[in-house]
Amino acid sequence: MLKKPAPKIDPSKFENGSPLTFPEKVYNQLPDLLKAICLQIDDPYKRDVFLIGIITALSAAMSRCRFSHGSGLQIKEYSPHLLSFIIGGPGSGKGMAEYGALLIGKIEEEAQQKNKAASNKYKTDKLEFAREVEQRKKNKESFEGLVERKHSICGIFDGRIGQLTFASER
Repeated sequence: MLKKPAPKIDPSKFENGSPLTFPEKVYNQLPDLLKAICLQIDDPYKRDVFLIGIITALSAAMSRCRFSHGSGLQIKEYSPHLLSFIIGGPGSGKGMAEYGALLIGKIEEEAQQKNKAASNKYKTDKLEFAREVEQRKKNKESFEGLVERKHSICGIFDGRIGQLTFASER
């Protein structure tokens, strides 16, 4: 079977000279932290794969997030469900996509550390609150002005990055 020759691509017809990479304006519109990371990668193909990996990983972490867009009767609900599949030869930079998962791992690790500190504070505050209640009962004092403290925990809850706030028990 005869192979057809690959079609000729005229680079002048593309904004950045290549049909296979994102234009610079994509990177210029990223949040500052993400833009700074992306601009450290010189190879445009690897930079694109890295960005695709980050976006895919973030969409997985926020799978239960929803947002509405539109007005009047045209309001629709959307979610960030994205999948990516990267194909390339050896050494083409496909491995850059794994950094998205590493980023989510770091976010989750930090959230777990904050959660552990918040959990310890919750336990301490709960003990203090219980002591105060017992002291007031013992002294037959009013409970007026005794306020429960609010506590927050951070993390990825059921596929959703977020923060939960709850009050100490009475």
